[in-house]
Amino acid sequence: MTRNSLPRPLMRRLRSAVMAMLVLLGMMTASAVNAGTVSVVRMQTTMGLIDIQLYDAATPLTVANFLSYVNSGAFNQSIFHRSVPGFIIQGGGYFLNGNSLSPVVAAPPL
Repeated sequence: MTRNSLPRPLMRRLRSAVMAMLVLLGMMTASAVNAGTVSVVRMQTTMGLIDIQLYDAATPLTVANFLSYVNSGAFNQSIFHRSVPGFIIQGGGYFLNGNSLSPVVAAPPL
């Protein structure tokens, strides 16, 4: 997918996010606890660390899908492309490829 194949409003939002220098994601690592069950993923960003609590007992397929992306390195150097203060940060969908954005390759569903 090229930059020009994205819908114009989405491209504007993505460009704004990049221009505002929202946090670039670094390495994400899974921590094993309690008999091999992963409960926390630590995300290293340019603004510091973020720990993500995983609810593997409640959402095993979602956690397995997320961990497959983490363990493959698919999110490394991706960007936060949506930020609404007090509500949400969303990332992992795109990464910087030189001066343009490239999508993170989607894995088949589990």
